[in-house]
Amino acid sequence: MVTSLHSAHAVHATPLSVLALLDAAAAPCWIVDRDFVITHANPAMCALLGYRDGEMIGSPVLAFVADESRPTLERQVALRGLTPRRAYDVTLLRSDGTPTYTVVNDGTLPDSGAAFLVVTDVSRRHLAETLLKHERDQLADTVERINRFLDLLCRDLKEPLSAILGVAQMLPGCGELCDDAGRQVLRMIENLALWSRLQLNQVPCDLRTYHLGGVAHDVVEEMTPIAARRAIALVNEVRDAPVLADLSALATVLGHLVDNAVRFSPSGSTVVLSSSTGRDGVALRVRDEGVGVPPETLPRLFHLDHAHATTGLDGHLGSGLGLLIARLLTERMGGELLLESRPGHGTTATVLLRPAA
Repeated sequence: MVTSLHSAHAVHATPLSVLALLDAAAAPCWIVDRDFVITHANPAMCALLGYRDGEMIGSPVLAFVADESRPTLERQVALRGLTPRRAYDVTLLRSDGTPTYTVVNDGTLPDSGAAFLVVTDVSRRHLAETLLKHERDQLADTVERINRFLDLLCRDLKEPLSAILGVAQMLPGCGELCDDAGRQVLRMIENLALWSRLQLNQVPCDLRTYHLGGVAHDVVEEMTPIAARRAIALVNEVRDAPVLADLSALATVLGHLVDNAVRFSPSGSTVVLSSSTGRDGVALRVRDEGVGVPPETLPRLFHLDHAHATTGLDGHLGSGLGLLIARLLTERMGGELLLESRPGHGTTATVLLRPAA
């Protein structure tokens, strides 16, 4: 009986001119009393939810709200009058029980104790967003399956290929040729496997304090025989500065950068590794005297859709994944990888690392 009195008072207090204006409006609208009981529903609201004229009057708004949206509207009931003219997402229920996705704007009617709720039907937008999310989820699942397949394929290929290369190297006159070709193929397989694991977030990143000089020494020692076969000198000027890094990731990044420098440098040239310590961290540089890269090409080297096979001066084909992997690993360590280059003047790759605390 109290609700009926409130509703009757709200209707009586709402000017007829306001009711006429709402009835003529294209936007669905309710008028409710202080308890959010419906005192008026315009024709657009009746059409939206599938009710006859007057059929919703006297019912609480919550009777037409889906369960998941009830807490939202209940909060608005509690707050009404404190923060007028709010907008919030509400799922309403049609007369047949089907959901209608809406945005509700509310406001108060002066001197009446009543409020109005203007409803915007966003069901089409909600459907489009739902379909888009479904497509994104499907795409993510497909990408994950592809990456898992590539990871398994690389692991299956690596062991038998290593065995074949081991036998081939013992053949007369094939040792050095097989060693170079084998390293090239194995490098591609390892890059592909690592890229797949990175996409699956399966590469751990254990940040600890390491001394840069030791990591650089190990990489130079590994790469020196390869560089020597092409009469390229590796010069290690890296200082033993402490950095915060993942040891495996740092060695991989530096290995890729030195490998790139050697492959794109002419015989008789020098590749220099150096470092410097500044206020913001430690800079590790790999500088070569190779062919260089045009300025317009530099930004594209770090994008997968622009990664393409390139042939180094050693005649070996590269997939372009090495630089992408180096940048991903550097960023995972909280660092940054930069490239500077000019055609005919070589390239300098700089890895900015966080200093150890």
